[in-house]
Amino acid sequence: ETGLSYLNTGVMPRTVLFTIHENIPHLYPARLFNTLAAAIYKYTDYKTFIVLLRSLLAISLFIIFLRTIKKKFSFNIYNIIVLSLFGLGSTIFLDRPAMIGAIFGLFTIPLLLKYSPSFKHITLCFILFILWGNLHSSALILIPIIGYSLVIKVLSKENIKPTITYFCLAAISLFMTPEGFNFIQYTYNTITISGSRSLTEWSGALRLVHPDISLIYLLCLSLLLYSLLKNNKLKEFAKSPVFPLAFLGFISIRHAIWPIVLLPYTFKTFQLWSKQKNTLFQNKSLNLLIIGGISLYIMINSPILGLSTHYNHGHSNDSLREAQDVISQFSASQRIFNQWELGSYLTLFQKGKIFIDTRNIVFSQKVYNEYKHIILGKKKYLKKLEYYKLDTVILRKEGWPLINKIKQNPAWDIIFEDKQFIIFTKIKQK
Repeated sequence: ETGLSYLNTGVMPRTVLFTIHENIPHLYPARLFNTLAAAIYKYTDYKTFIVLLRSLLAISLFIIFLRTIKKKFSFNIYNIIVLSLFGLGSTIFLDRPAMIGAIFGLFTIPLLLKYSPSFKHITLCFILFILWGNLHSSALILIPIIGYSLVIKVLSKENIKPTITYFCLAAISLFMTPEGFNFIQYTYNTITISGSRSLTEWSGALRLVHPDISLIYLLCLSLLLYSLLKNNKLKEFAKSPVFPLAFLGFISIRHAIWPIVLLPYTFKTFQLWSKQKNTLFQNKSLNLLIIGGISLYIMINSPILGLSTHYNHGHSNDSLREAQDVISQFSASQRIFNQWELGSYLTLFQKGKIFIDTRNIVFSQKVYNEYKHIILGKKKYLKKLEYYKLDTVILRKEGWPLINKIKQNPAWDIIFEDKQFIIFTKIKQK
């Protein structure tokens, strides 16, 4: 929606127009991606947009496979485990558009393992820094990881000139965005506000709020630490810029992507690949075919993320599509109370105004408190529905108290229900 607005008016909105609340003015550090995504959607359709998004990510992941294995890769059970965990973990995040920005991280961070003083290497990194910064605010992670390397080199009394060069270039590149360095405040607000509101995707891996992602992350981290200890490389790894990234998943499950997608690079860089060989798989073409097959299988048949059925925050999009005939009939005057995870989908496929969407930092704490009060069916929840003139409720069937309370209210009717979702509308009085 924001990208479409920018394409149509030339102005990136600082507030959104599709909710019933006045939003807190905010920046959009992912302006370039928003615009590209909107252009694809505008001139094709939703399905094509999703296919192109996933294809771009799949191709990028496959390139990483090729760059990682090269000629020294030996195909055996140990390596299958590493690549399978990498592929499976990566596919969990495929439906998050922010992964487009993270692609640059996947190619940039391995380059930082060298901190080469060569002009070609420095220039390539600087270009990637700029592109990454304009695509997504996750580029801000460059500052702490290069800063970490700088501190380690100072303590180890190593040559710090190349690292200082990369640190300065990273800082400069963050200024080279339409919003300048202001998106630091945006990123800070995202982290602090999301954390204070205990949003599930900002929970740490050990809380197991998202058991699928947490399990993959913990498996990857365990395999990495085991291999480092076995090969006596832990001290060497602790000095690398990947080290602080490896433990970010404990802070927030959103950051579990980094150690997962960097797993093959890390194994290669620190020479952790198993040296055992299976003579049955020495043929390069056969290796490539098998690895490609594993990659494709993971992308399409993952029990955690099926390529054709899942959408964004882990719920089945097919179910919402079944309700799309109902949703598409909503009028522009309709006012919808929705679970916050469904907000993005609803803004795209219907005209009515919603209560809240996933960009939680644009809503005041008062609005978020009202959201919790209603969805938990607390005292006087009906008065709040009336106060905001809400005539439709769309929720996932996750045991929210509001569902049972509205079911028992004769003033509301169920217009759609399946195993995952339920939609209520208020009965109009004659």
